[in-house]
Amino acid sequence: MLCPSCKTVLIVTDRIAMETMDDHISGTIPQVDNAYTCPNPDCQTKNFFWNRDGEYYTKSYTSNKDCFIDKNPCPFGTISRKLHKEFYSEGRTKTLLKIWKFRFEREYHYDCDYDGNILKKNPKINVWINTKRHNGECLYISGIRMLIFCMKQYHRSRKKNYVYENKLESYDKRWWKVATYYYIKTFEKIFGGIKNKSPLTA
Repeated sequence: MLCPSCKTVLIVTDRIAMETMDDHISGTIPQVDNAYTCPNPDCQTKNFFWNRDGEYYTKSYTSNKDCFIDKNPCPFGTISRKLHKEFYSEGRTKTLLKIWKFRFEREYHYDCDYDGNILKKNPKINVWINTKRHNGECLYISGIRMLIFCMKQYHRSRKKNYVYENKLESYDKRWWKVATYYYIKTFEKIFGGIKNKSPLTA
């Protein structure tokens, strides 16, 4: 692992219990592991240290994070640097247009190596809608897209011999939900249903 500020090889200077992202998600107790720091006396990362996966920790919340190359605080040669670049890098999203309640955004999906270099980037257009109900923006997904998604899920479940739970509540007036319901009913009337192996809910 190389320091994300000066590219000096990081060394083990302590063994302490550090909560990893996996620990945080699973709720497990952090295990004692190697803590890595930069041995360069002129490096600006004195208040930072890292675990074996490149996840970073700081001794002070006021530490200067602008000292990192490409503003990426994870060491070169780690999966953490790759993921940080893919999900948190600046310039990954950009607003293209605003019309009424809608905001059109271009988002790049990056595929990077362990040094944070971009190998591929695929653009995607997201549509956000400003709603009073959510007191802010939420991602807009069209009814056509939801209908296609549900149909694919249904046929995927048929191939695996899984039951796709096809319910339609009286209060649910979404047209794509109604269309999905009657599509599955008609399809199974013609081709027959499937035996329960493991349910998938619509």
